[in-house]
Amino acid sequence: MRRAPGLALAGAVAAVAACASAPEVPQAAADPAATCHAMFDGDADIQQQLANAGSDGNALCACFVSEHAALDPDGAANMLAVAAKVIEVRDAKGFATVEEAVELMEDDRDGAAYGFPSERLKAGGEPIEEAILRAQRDPAGCMAP
Repeated sequence: MRRAPGLALAGAVAAVAACASAPEVPQAAADPAATCHAMFDGDADIQQQLANAGSDGNALCACFVSEHAALDPDGAANMLAVAAKVIEVRDAKGFATVEEAVELMEDDRDGAAYGFPSERLKAGGEPIEEAILRAQRDPAGCMAP
């Protein structure tokens, strides 16, 4: 059976539109634990903060996974998309810390440079910040029994 060319094009446009509305998560960022380790393992500042609290990167990433799991699908995807972009910006700019990349992205209020307007960056960053705080307050609290 032959389809009309207009129907195929309409279907393709609808598929592209659906993809464009969902938060973009690079394939490498699909695993929350791996994303967390990629984001924080080389960050001496966060590692020192964790050590000062009697915690470590494994506790942080367990909390990161826990925060991710508690979100709805759109929130979870946005959290990973923000993390992936922070990693990308940090690496592209040669920054030593996640905080440097986040500060640069926060300055891009409309999202023109990095694709994350303030509200979206804040929404994706809040569960990451909560994971850090939880890892510092109760390092064993996020670890699997």
